[in-house]
Amino acid sequence: MKKAVCLALVILMISSLFCACKNNDEKLNKDDTTLEGTSLTQESLNVDDNGYIKDNLPDNLSYNGEQVTILGWVADIDEWQSEKQNGNQVNDAIYERNADVERRLNVELNYIMEKGNGENAAQFISFVSKNVMAGESTFDVISCYSMVGASLASQNMLLNLLNYDYLDFDMPWWPSDLTEHCIINNAMYFASGDISPNLLYNMQIMVLNLDLLDSFGELEDPREFALDGTWTLDKMMSFCQNTYSDLNANSIKDGEDQFGFTSVWTPDIAAFITSSGIKSVEPTSDNMLQLTDDYTGEKMQGLLTTLCSFLHETNDAWYKEADNTQFFEGRTLLSANTPKTLMLYNDDIDYKYGILPFPKYNQSQENYYTLVGNPFSLYGILIDASEPEMSAAVIECMASESYRTVTPAVYETSFKCRYSSSEIDGAAFDIIRAGITFDYGRIYRLLLPIDLFYLFTSQLRDNNVIWASTMASYKDTINKSLETAIEKIDTK
Repeated sequence: MKKAVCLALVILMISSLFCACKNNDEKLNKDDTTLEGTSLTQESLNVDDNGYIKDNLPDNLSYNGEQVTILGWVADIDEWQSEKQNGNQVNDAIYERNADVERRLNVELNYIMEKGNGENAAQFISFVSKNVMAGESTFDVISCYSMVGASLASQNMLLNLLNYDYLDFDMPWWPSDLTEHCIINNAMYFASGDISPNLLYNMQIMVLNLDLLDSFGELEDPREFALDGTWTLDKMMSFCQNTYSDLNANSIKDGEDQFGFTSVWTPDIAAFITSSGIKSVEPTSDNMLQLTDDYTGEKMQGLLTTLCSFLHETNDAWYKEADNTQFFEGRTLLSANTPKTLMLYNDDIDYKYGILPFPKYNQSQENYYTLVGNPFSLYGILIDASEPEMSAAVIECMASESYRTVTPAVYETSFKCRYSSSEIDGAAFDIIRAGITFDYGRIYRLLLPIDLFYLFTSQLRDNNVIWASTMASYKDTINKSLETAIEKIDTK
């Protein structure tokens, strides 16, 4: 029965998403929304008029106008604040979300922003530590850069979110992959999902140049492969064959030519790790963390060998650090990219394009998996929060309201309708979003001696296919660092 209800919820969500893209003003009629073959309706499933699931926070929950101070980090795209409605649907959705949280919980949201991205992570952690040690209970909620949360947890500055009933991690605004990979010793100190729109902005995707595709005439549209489940690494490399052109006629493969595939060095190229179903780190039976067999063994070796050959031994691909000119100038069929790039630079792209997920490792892989770039937020509660139950209610309400307001605006209007060109791209985005996957090795990056994804991409860059010796050099040190990080966390 539980599976049937979950399926029913998914159907209602998908129905509402496609309706939103077709007509943003069109609403689902609750009286007519009954799932075929069942007696389940929106009302019985506790969903709103648009088919979105509602949270279980009490209707009479009120904090009497109390100010809730949220510490955030300065990101390229502000996912926290909107001073007023201005006609931009995403901005207005964030404004509406915040207003709804304030109305429903009778609180006043107050945001304090500090620099806290990768370059400023240490500064951010120090700032938080000083505030906690001062014992002034300054912040009720913390929203930090994705690699910062584990460091705060290892210094025992975060509360266990599983202790607060208002947080319901079975709800769809909390991705199961992330919540499963944030739990250590039955404790979870940070979480993310619809509460952080930067999750969607930083999904790793492939962009297809439709104008260039048309110029080849007989090439099949790879988006069709993606939709029927046959988009694999081999098929991607086959698709890129015979697409190279020496545009500057210097008889040398260089950045001024035309290619089948291009990518900047990192993190875009690192998406092949995740899309191949490889996790770098996994929990052990005794609640520690360790490198996975896939990462240290034959599967990673196979991926490295295949991609090194593709990037260095053929003219089909181009891979250089911070060189994305082929994408902007329309000189590549496929480009490793993000929706964030499409949104920020859409006006600079003068050709038609489509989107598709990174390919599967092989045909035996059941699902597509999507890597998310580091600039998304993890939310938690600091140990000196004055009212942790209130903090938990605010986080749940923000995530729930984001799921119903901000995500549809970002996902449907900004991506599927505005920046992509057809219904097939909308379906591809559904696949990409459904495949969002997280990795302990990225979340715990600041506690490790080396970036596990950089380790791979640097060998791609240098055409170094010897993975076993690399693992022999780093494996024990990395596993020891993971063990130390987890041992520091007080899970009481």
